[in-house]
Amino acid sequence: MCKYGPNKSVDNDSKGCDQAALAIFDVFKARHNETILEKLKAKSINVVFVPPSCTDQLQPLDTIPNKNFKDELKLIFQTYYSDCVADKVKHNQSVNDIDLLTSAI
Repeated sequence: MCKYGPNKSVDNDSKGCDQAALAIFDVFKARHNETILEKLKAKSINVVFVPPSCTDQLQPLDTIPNKNFKDELKLIFQTYYSDCVADKVKHNQSVNDIDLLTSAI
């Protein structure tokens, strides 16, 4: 049996583990690093890339825990942005200069 966890090493060659693992990634280009992909393959970790615009349906974390977080973040942003627009309109100012950087929220 393979043991995984923060203090466990995933070393299929020396631990006698015959069970392959699966890594699911979106298509963000940083995840297409050949060196990392080769190391994963060497450890019997199969890599699957989820097609664009499908992560909310196919990536396990995006279906439940991350979805709740993303929905809440979206609501916070929409509230922030609509408040900014309302304030600009109220003061007859242009809405073009609203700071959309997440650090401003």
